[in-house]
Amino acid sequence: FRWKRIRNVHQSRCYRTLCPVGPRVATSEVQKSGVTCINSWISMKLFCLLSAHSAAIPGGRAPDRPVPSVAADCAVDLLFLVDGSWSMGLEGFLRAKAFVKRVIHSLLQTSPSVLIGFMQYSDTVHVEFTLGQHAGYTSLVRSIDAIKYRGGNTNTGGALAHVAQLEFRAETGSRQEVPHAVVVLTNSRSRDAVAPPAQFAREREIFLLAVGSEQVRAELQSIATPLNALPFSDPLDLYNKVMELRSRICSLNSQGCYSRPLDVIFVLDSSASIGRQNFRSVKEFVKDSVSQFDIDRDLAQVAAVIYSTKPRALFHLDTYDSESRMKRALSTAPFLGGLALIGRALGFVADELLTVHRGARPGVRKVVVVVTDGLSADDVVGPVTTLLSNGVSVILVSVGDANCRLWITAQPSDVISIPSYNTLKHYMDNVIWRICEESKQPTSPCLPNPCTNGGMCSLLTGSYHCQCVGWDGPHCEHR
Repeated sequence: FRWKRIRNVHQSRCYRTLCPVGPRVATSEVQKSGVTCINSWISMKLFCLLSAHSAAIPGGRAPDRPVPSVAADCAVDLLFLVDGSWSMGLEGFLRAKAFVKRVIHSLLQTSPSVLIGFMQYSDTVHVEFTLGQHAGYTSLVRSIDAIKYRGGNTNTGGALAHVAQLEFRAETGSRQEVPHAVVVLTNSRSRDAVAPPAQFAREREIFLLAVGSEQVRAELQSIATPLNALPFSDPLDLYNKVMELRSRICSLNSQGCYSRPLDVIFVLDSSASIGRQNFRSVKEFVKDSVSQFDIDRDLAQVAAVIYSTKPRALFHLDTYDSESRMKRALSTAPFLGGLALIGRALGFVADELLTVHRGARPGVRKVVVVVTDGLSADDVVGPVTTLLSNGVSVILVSVGDANCRLWITAQPSDVISIPSYNTLKHYMDNVIWRICEESKQPTSPCLPNPCTNGGMCSLLTGSYHCQCVGWDGPHCEHR
């Protein structure tokens, strides 16, 4: 287990941002749409569970394929690190304890393999109970209810360092064969630095999640990275984070495609139809997605293309073997404007990026991810069909009312419908899961054809051979 190799598999639930479930929508109308509505015991709000063949309903779009449920059992050693300082306040501390109890309830309903510990910190760290000291929900709740608010100064950095150094050891009840996770709950800014001890914890393969008020968002992100920070705007919003937190915790031992070789190409719409602000959102989405892969010459290679009237490669599959350099290149990607020619961009990908001399590896699964919200001004059916016939998976991340019907006609590997750019980041886990699913499909070293200049690819046992006419070299690249 490595802290970086994480994918989050959310339950197939679409909240109000995804479907018009609420007092203004009749139950009969929702049921006709193939969606089942139930009450959430956490937030007392309605949400909907997608059926396997549910269609988009008025006012929102649902994914064409449901997202898999969280694993029934998540074996994790989980420590709650709760701020007990004066800045947190008694009311905030009691609210944090109530939140912890709800998270534990949601975990233990289906996951008896979770071991839970609780620590309170301020000037110093107090171990209220260690991992596995209490078994069962009733015993855990009784122990949490008995915890007293201590007060003091907020030293979150020191608390993180303490946890990383001392708490995940065999003598403290920690298991070495399961992931280790810490959930930090705080509403106050730390008096000491949090970034260095948080980095130290990650280097020791401890997965950090941070929950706190909107006022300390920056500090939460320093602790747990922006992807794993869960800021809340008000007390009710805090309790709405329970299922999201549970999903993240229970995804830690899901190994996805991180041990599989994979070539991924992100194709980003940079046309006038998307606009500058939305283009920035797409770049952030792809940067966050890159973090979910183990970038390595032998494992995951990533390329990126931007397009409008003309496509442009930001970097090829063999350009970078560093996540940080990829992110810098994405950050500086220019907004192009102009028409959206998706077909031309996909043809460019097939001709210029999915080639051996640009880093494409024969026998390695290849996935093209297109992020767009605009209609294409050219034909996309032909280029998509060409990619699919050459063993390349095509995933469309369709924002708003993009041209889904046209793409479904072209039969891409998958279409992930997203209501708006504001919700794009919440679908990253779904996109990563689809990419990982594609990585498991069988592939041929001759698809796409690694031979250049008209060479023919012949399969050998565990390999391939290029038959060249008028050319020489392993891939017919020399005269």
